Amino acid sequence: TIGSITNNTFWSIFIARTLRFVTLWFFIARTLQFLGSKITREYYPKNLIKKTGLTLEEIPCSFVEDNEFYNNIFDIIALSDEFSSNEVLVEAASLVFKSNNPFMKFFHTVLQSFVSGLFIDNSDVYNNEISYNHYILWPILNSLSKSIQKTKFSLGEKRLEAVSQELKLILNDNRHFYNADGIISNTDSEIEIAILETTGPLLQQNDPKETQDYIKAGYGLVAMLHVIGRKFHYGEFEIFKKIGSFFVQATPTKIRIWRAFMPASKAYVINCIGSVEVPTESKTSEEKLRKLIDLFWFLRQLINESYQAIDELQGSHIDNMKKKARKLEGHEKVTSLCSNFKINTLIKLPQIYIKKSSHLQINSSPIRPDNSS
Repeated sequence: TIGSITNNTFWSIFIARTLRFVTLWFFIARTLQFLGSKITREYYPKNLIKKTGLTLEEIPCSFVEDNEFYNNIFDIIALSDEFSSNEVLVEAASLVFKSNNPFMKFFHTVLQSFVSGLFIDNSDVYNNEISYNHYILWPILNSLSKSIQKTKFSLGEKRLEAVSQELKLILNDNRHFYNADGIISNTDSEIEIAILETTGPLLQQNDPKETQDYIKAGYGLVAMLHVIGRKFHYGEFEIFKKIGSFFVQATPTKIRIWRAFMPASKAYVINCIGSVEVPTESKTSEEKLRKLIDLFWFLRQLINESYQAIDELQGSHIDNMKKKARKLEGHEKVTSLCSNFKINTLIKLPQIYIKKSSHLQINSSPIRPDNSS
């Protein structure tokens, strides 16, 4: 468990202030799956939802050019065996890399991963988590990261430095740490912007581990935001509100992407920006693969937007630092971003999986609380 979570703790909306030792105000809004559901409406006051500024965003379609190329490959994969599909992808590789089109390169990587790693007999992705990561998730995230300037993907039980810094600062604790299944970070600033957590092998349900990943990643996302804020602590909070940190969650059947941000002082929100079912059969895979590709390409857009906001925050930090250091007009109004953070959280990461995940209920936010549908 995280901190001292008792078995009878009721986590209806993951507001950590309900925990004995955790005072972080934080909730999960699953906007795309249960928008305005009756079950969750009782947990979310309307004014709280307004405060978040959450809106339902459509995942944009990325297949806007070269549709004949993409359609032909999808047709061949649906009608061919593994050998023929791989032959087509090998032939297409030359055209893809000569095109210098980042989306086409990403598309090719995704299809190659599924054709070689999942659309085959006796695929190991059904047997162990490392194979699911190795054949499917790591190639996709590595390709996506290469399409974003000054970005890298680090794979395989990587320590999240943001959590290490948070525990060091708050608890003077060097013993506990967070290992993610992968981390996307900016190579210039070394800011960690996204994490991957994989529940386990494909199609092998593990509710306690999936619940733990929600909690574990939630803490990691908040720590990542804190690191950015502390790095540019004289920056304007209105700019900081535009920055997100991201969580790629691979469950036994779906891939979800979550975004964390701070819409107001002391308020931390994480909402699901998209969810797609993982295709397992080549003949019926096209619709799901298109949705998966669109979702990851949307993540790319959001990361770029966060990078832009971080650059703005850095500029604001420098301007305000000079104003404060030189005692220029308005210097007394310059405050630290850190005053907007909850700094008294006492959270330790778990060493074992949560045994009774039924006690931890994660519900959606009613973006439209007055809508009875």
